[in-house]
Amino acid sequence: MRISSIKRTAKNRLSGNWGKAILTLVLFGVIQGLINMILNGPVNSHYTGTVFPNPDQQELVPGGVQSVIEIISWIVNTLLGYGLIVYFLKLVRDEEKSIGDLFYYYKNGKQFGRAILVGFLVTVFTILWTLLLVIPGIIKSIAYSQVGYILKDHPDMNALDAITLSRRMMDGYKWKFFLLGLSFIGWLLLIIITLGLALFYVGPYFYASQAQFYEEVKGAYEEKNETIQ
Repeated sequence: MRISSIKRTAKNRLSGNWGKAILTLVLFGVIQGLINMILNGPVNSHYTGTVFPNPDQQELVPGGVQSVIEIISWIVNTLLGYGLIVYFLKLVRDEEKSIGDLFYYYKNGKQFGRAILVGFLVTVFTILWTLLLVIPGIIKSIAYSQVGYILKDHPDMNALDAITLSRRMMDGYKWKFFLLGLSFIGWLLLIIITLGLALFYVGPYFYASQAQFYEEVKGAYEEKNETIQ
């Protein structure tokens, strides 16, 4: 499993799909921005009628309200993130796809709750490992990195089993996944230099490469299990 091969295949899959992939990512970012503005804008607005707000007059947001806002924001962003994974997984598989895939987990009540539970457990497990040491936390976050794809491929699998499957699939491939992410460092610098313009190219390329990585890890895992059996 060569990183260069994964990225080359991802780029080939994007051929003829760049426009829609870019539009999907733009919509993804716009929705996230709007949700953040809607949820956080009103309660964090401390305008007091003067050019320079007086700290003594700032509105204090009740802790309970702020917690509810953060939970809602987390749910929306998590489901959108998993929806983005669905879109790019379909892209690398050359399946029928649409921008509406962003809302994949909003269309079915069972999948809606399941995706939230998986996202919550992954977050909790990662935080708990990070509390021990930073490195174990990073390793575990990589081990859980395939959960979003597994959710799509196994719609009836429960949350814990999906997390366990991701961990097993990534056994022996965590370093490869880390190197794949690291290979985009140069592109990140280009994004900074171009004031974000390069993101229109790098974004689809990155997400397609991640989806192609899953395809190859999945294939290797299934082949290994068939050999053992």
